[in-house]
Amino acid sequence: MMPGTGHPYPVAGGLALRLEVVAHDAVMARERDARAQQCVVGHPSPNSARTSTYGRRQAMTVPDESLRVLAGWADAFEMGVPVGQWRGGEAGPDGVIQMPWFELSDDLERFTREMSEYGFVRPVPWMGWAGTPEAQRLIQDPASIAKAGRDDLVYLLTTIIRGERFGDGQIAGAYERGALLAIARRAGLLLASAEPT
Repeated sequence: MMPGTGHPYPVAGGLALRLEVVAHDAVMARERDARAQQCVVGHPSPNSARTSTYGRRQAMTVPDESLRVLAGWADAFEMGVPVGQWRGGEAGPDGVIQMPWFELSDDLERFTREMSEYGFVRPVPWMGWAGTPEAQRLIQDPASIAKAGRDDLVYLLTTIIRGERFGDGQIAGAYERGALLAIARRAGLLLASAEPT
């Protein structure tokens, strides 16, 4: 049995290990989200009153420097960057099929690192938020991102980047449907509206 699930181990040992890791990551993420739910980061924002099925969204501060870094990706996304490719899925000499995974390009790896370094990936209750109608609209419809606030960008990027742990290809999918470009453009507009002319 897989620890904590009550489900039998799958036949392929690699898949069992991957599922166990995913289950562990999900538990750890829920615990982090619950801790994050107990504190408010930064100052209230216009979006802080929005609620989700997981509870009240956190108010947070996103520095202009962070927006500047995110906005800097708009040109690269508009021109097109390599996304990455699927690996694995082939049978080895012993007949065992390796679990497929998505390998991000160097550009998207650097993007995810920068988003973490500049505070766009935070311990917020993203799992609960991702199931709300508001989140689904922002995640699936890049045009709706044009009205997103700073904290919306944090929730979006946290959901997309952390979601990669639970389903390979989340970041590439967000890039391909134009969500990452829309997020970077919105960061530029938020920055421009905050800076004195």
